[in-house]
Amino acid sequence: MAQVWQPATLSRPQLEEGHLFAEPYLQEGTLSSAQLTELCGVGSSAVGTWRQRLRAQGSLEATVTAGRSRRRTDADLAELIGLLQAGPDPAQYPDQRWPYPRIRAVIGLKFDVWYHVDHH
Repeated sequence: MAQVWQPATLSRPQLEEGHLFAEPYLQEGTLSSAQLTELCGVGSSAVGTWRQRLRAQGSLEATVTAGRSRRRTDADLAELIGLLQAGPDPAQYPDQRWPYPRIRAVIGLKFDVWYHVDHH
């Protein structure tokens, strides 16, 4: 029998596609957990999780992720705003502008977080 390629991890859209494929079967209740695991190629714990989520939320559609938490606290941001409002150091810079490289340097020197030069 030919070997079938399967990725080690699936993307969020691929996972959601699998969930939405299984949802009608879960709602109908016509297939057992063992049949669903075989049909969807997942473990029995996944099917159990899907059943719980379907009962709790009414759907297996993907939820919005919050994303990565920010690195700076509210106090850090308030301090940065104060530094920017005070303007650049006249001894270092001849004008009072805040181009991105200067802001990047202030953040790096003050908070030890160095953003990539292309991320502005």
